[in-house]
Formats: sequence, structure tokens, C-alpha cells
Amino acid sequence: MDPQQPVFSLMKRLCCLSLLPLPSQDWSKSDERLLQAVEQNEPDKVSALIVKKGLCPTKLDAEGKSAFHLSASRGRLDCLEVIISHGADLSVPDGAGCSALHLAAKNGQSECLKRLLQERLTVDCTDSIGRTPLHHAAVGGCLSCTETLWDFKANLDVQDSDGATPLILAAQMSRVELCVFLLGRGANANIQDNQGSRVVWVTGHRKGSCSWECFGEIWRMQVRNSSREQQLLILAWMLSPIGEDD
Repeated sequence: MDPQQPVFSLMKRLCCLSLLPLPSQDWSKSDERLLQAVEQNEPDKVSALIVKKGLCPTKLDAEGKSAFHLSASRGRLDCLEVIISHGADLSVPDGAGCSALHLAAKNGQSECLKRLLQERLTVDCTDSIGRTPLHHAAVGGCLSCTETLWDFKANLDVQDSDGATPLILAAQMSRVELCVFLLGRGANANIQDNQGSRVVWVTGHRKGSCSWECFGEIWRMQVRNSSREQQLLILAWMLSPIGEDD
């Protein structure tokens, strides 16, 4: 092995970390008031603080959040509108590497998600573990966010760093409606994650009625689009013993 390889690997990781915004070293009381104004949903106060104090709504506090990211995650649409109108950089990530799109989708804030997407942000942007906003909507179980992302042409089959697609994550969380929605719009149920698991395996090997309902929906859609040979293989798999939940 090249003795310099670990050094290069470390340098690469440091370079990647340097791309993330760092918490501001000069966080002021005014910055804190801006954050509180968003939390309390006071758009007029947000506007006044930005204009009169010259505050930056994307500045990160010690926890890695900003007034802008808080607006998206809390669903403060009016505050978000004010921040957008003042020309903030809407693509900047928070301290954890999540964009406002990720945060809105993760927290089920479909109106904020839609408003951000109207600003032509990249719908398939990825966070630090390769997840798109659609991945986060799938985990959170937000159908309205999923529908919004679909309306803005989100890719249904992006794989995160573990190889999981939004469909696989929705199946893992037993999100029946989401699985049906994604499959109905052409999500690929045959993609394997890094462990070699497909969505049918995930649902069939999990406990609970929701998992089985999800499994049934996937089975029906798979059969509908499968050859006779594939149907028999799927049926044979269904009749095999099912192990413990992973």
C-alpha cells in the first residue's frame, strides 16, 4: 500500500469538511433576536432586523442553524418569504450539511418546500450522506412533500451512501402510502442497497401489519409488471421462512 495514501485520504476528508459552513465566531445578540423572531413567526421583526441591523439570515449559530434554515424546518413561510426577498443565498447548507430543502422535507413543511423549489433550487441536491430531499420526505412519511418533489421532477431512484433509494427507506419505515405513490410513478423496486437488499425483501422481513400491507402493495405492483417466470420466483420467495427483523 502507498504510505502516502492515508495522508491523502486525511487531506481529502479535511477538504470536504472545509466546504461546510462553520458556526459564526461573532454571533451577536441581534443575531439571536433574529433567530427568536423566526421561532415566534414574526416576519415584520425579521425584516426589520435584516434591514436595520444588516444581519445575515444564513449566519450559523453555535449549533449550526440559521434563521433561514429555521424558517424552512419550522414551516415559517412568511419569515422565509422575507428572507428570500432580501436576497439570501438559498443553497447554503446548515452545520450538518443539510440544505433548506432537506430540512423542509424532513420536517413535513410542504409549503416551504414548494416555495424554495420555486426559486429553482436543485431538487436532487444531496446532504453529507448522499440523501436528497426525497429521501428525507420518505423517512419522515410526508406524502405532501413527496408529491411536491415529484411535481418538481425529483429523481425517484437516487441512492444514498448506503445504497438506499427513497422507496427502500419508505419501506423500512412502513410508509405504505408513500411506497404506493413512488411505485405508481415508476420508482424502481429492483434496486439493491449496499447490503444487497431490495424493497420487497425489506418489507417482507419486517414485523407489523403496516409492513405486510406495504409488502402486499409492492407484491401486487411487481406481479402486474413481471413475467410468468418472475412471478413464480417471487411467489417462491414469499413462501420461504421469514427471519427476525434486522
